Order: sequence, then structure tokens, then C-alpha cells
Amino acid sequence: MSSKNVAIILAAGNGGRFGSEIPKQFVKLNGKSILSHTVSAVRSSPLIDLTIVVYKGGYKEIAEKSGADIYVEGGETRNLSTLIGLKACPPETENVLIHDAVRPFVDQSIIGRCIEGLKIFDAVDVVIPTADTIVQSDSNTIINIPKRNEMFRGQTPQAFKFNAIYPIYSKVNLDGFTDDIGVAYLNGLHCGVVLGSEWNIKITSPTDLFLAEKIQQFYYAKPDKPDLEGKTILLLGASGGIGSEVYKILKEHNCVILYPSRDLVDLSKDHLPEFLFEEKIDCIINCAGVMHLGTEKAEEIMNVNFRSNLLLIDLAKKTMKNGGNIVLVGSSSSLHGRPEFPIYSASKAATVNLTESMSEILSGYNIRINCVNPGRTNTKITDYLGITGDDSLDARDVAQIIVDYSTTTLTGMIVNIRRGINGM
Repeated sequence: MSSKNVAIILAAGNGGRFGSEIPKQFVKLNGKSILSHTVSAVRSSPLIDLTIVVYKGGYKEIAEKSGADIYVEGGETRNLSTLIGLKACPPETENVLIHDAVRPFVDQSIIGRCIEGLKIFDAVDVVIPTADTIVQSDSNTIINIPKRNEMFRGQTPQAFKFNAIYPIYSKVNLDGFTDDIGVAYLNGLHCGVVLGSEWNIKITSPTDLFLAEKIQQFYYAKPDKPDLEGKTILLLGASGGIGSEVYKILKEHNCVILYPSRDLVDLSKDHLPEFLFEEKIDCIINCAGVMHLGTEKAEEIMNVNFRSNLLLIDLAKKTMKNGGNIVLVGSSSSLHGRPEFPIYSASKAATVNLTESMSEILSGYNIRINCVNPGRTNTKITDYLGITGDDSLDARDVAQIIVDYSTTTLTGMIVNIRRGINGM
């Protein structure tokens, strides 16, 4: 396998400012370690050929659950850990991206800009503009106020031509450097910048973890193009709305689609029909749902919208012998209950919580579970209830995102889709 572009993920820090019993990179974020989320985000880029995790001594076992390709124990400082990571790169490495383990929201576009930047520069820093005035102070006295349009906040990854950065790390004194781009710049490399993202935060405190939990619910980490060749997909709720659009997209792929009618598979019941357990299923997509005004038919709403997911998880455990995927369809009302639909909103909030809770449990079965929460979407039922508007989403667009998650390696993702966010 070619290893032209290698990502080194630095996970050897102590994380003292975070204040937890374990280093912050191993703290759980919505069901799995921050490091695992970061590795998944980096690996989702088709430009990355190999991932190396440089872990903190004593945490090898937990680090090795993150899904990287190579693991090496780090050093006492960040720069020593970088050197160890560079030494672990294969001989054919051309470009190396060095990334903080506690930046789990790096996306494919940032990685792409880094690789493109290395066609011009020896080293590339990822930066974002500062919205605040920068004040330089010495002993509480202002000594300079730089021009804000010339000031940027640095992020990671920081990208380098391997043959340019490795000789420097092998020879220079690394004391006093706080990051890798500083080493490159002060040792004469031609350094450039590319645009990062406001989403690409660094988790350094408990407050950041809280923000990360919320960001993850709105952050669309676009998976690789779904590979549905020869797969068997069980689709519930295919008769209308978003589900019918999912069916149309699946028909464009060479896969087997099981789409039983509501009469054949009644999700309001407390069990699934036996014939489903005789199938070999690769992915379950549950678009089925009921929506009623007020508190009417509360039992039906909770059974179909929430309890049915418990039944489908049990089905997945018994039919996905080689692992697979579950994609649940929630709603934007899971985050803020709609006064017209309190029980419906509660059922969708429960679905979100279930997804987060089950992601780690199902990983033991090699099953990924994700939940897509669309905002108001143009469908027959929303038209009938009179709740569509100018900010409503197109059902086809939402369906495509659902299908995107049908073969992903990501798990525990809560993907909230809004008009004007994530390109929608």
C-alpha cells in the first residue's frame, strides 16, 4: 500500500489543564474517546494513506482502540513525540500532516488544502482569522496593537514535505518550540498558510468538551462515498417522505433492498417478524416514524419512533455476523422540543441518546450506529400539517446524507442538518 501522505496524530500529552484523571485525549466524547473521533476524522480523507498515533506511555491499550494504522510511544515533550512519529513514517513518505489528538473536527477540506499547499510550500500552517483585537502586553502595559487583518489563530494539522522537516528534527535542538510550524519557520523552510475552520476547536478544558459535544451534533463529518456493491439493506419507512427518496438513491447502487410494508413489519408492536432474522443484513436504515399533534397517541409515537430502534438493534446483533451499520432518522426537535409535537420531540430526543449510548456497545459487534437529524423537510406529511417553510430542506438532499452513512466507519455521530449549514 502506498504511504505517500501520512498523518501523525500526537496523543502523548498530559492534559494537565483539563483536570481529569486520565489525559484529555482519552476522555469520552459522546460515547468514545476524543482520540478515536480524531482518528476517524483523519482517516475519512481519501488523501491520507497512513495514520500514526503517538501515544502517552501507560495508555497503549486504550490508544490502540482508536483505529489508526501504527502506534508508537511518545516522548516527554511535543517535539520529541513529533520526532518519534517522523521516525515511524515509511521510507516512501512524501508529505506528513501533524495533528493534535484533541482536534476531532478536522475535515476533508482542511486536509485537502494542506496537501495542495505543499505543492507550493515546504510547510503549511492551518489558520483562521481572528475576530478579536490582538493586544501585546508587557507587565500589564500595552506595548503594541497589531493590525487585526494580519493576525491569525493557528490550528492543526500542520503539514510538511517529509524530506524537508525530517532532517531538521533529526539535527536541531528542539527545546523551547511550542509547535511544529515554529520549528520549520525558524529553521528556514518556506512556510505558507491555508484556511482552517471555526469548527476545528482544540479541546483543552471541560468547557471545550461541553462545546465539542454540541458541535458534534451539528457537524456533518461527510463519510467516504458509500460502497453498497452487493450489500443487503433493510429500509423501514420506504413508502413515503424521506424514506422514499432513500429508496430511490439505493436503487442507483448495485445492492439488495429489503423494504417491507408497514403491514408486514408493524413497528408499533413489541417484536419484529421472524423472517427478518433469517436474512443476512449489512445495513439497517430506519426512516419510519409517526407524528401527531399534542399528546395524542403517545404510546404509538414512542413505540414507532423510539422503541422500534431497540428492536432493530437486537436484529442487527443477530443478522450482521460480519458487522454492519445502523442509520436512524431523528429530528431537529430532539434538541429543542416543538410545542405542537411534545411527544414526537421526546421520542426523537430519546433516539439521539440511544445512538450515543449504543455506539460504544455496538462497536464490540463491529456495528456502527449513527443518527441523522434533519430540520423541517418538504414531505407530504409536513405539507399536510402546514409546518413547511422557506428554511425547509429538500427530502432528496437529506436522503443522500442518510445513504452516505450506510457504509461509514464513523459511529456515534449525531448529524443535525439545517438550511444554511453544511452546504444545505
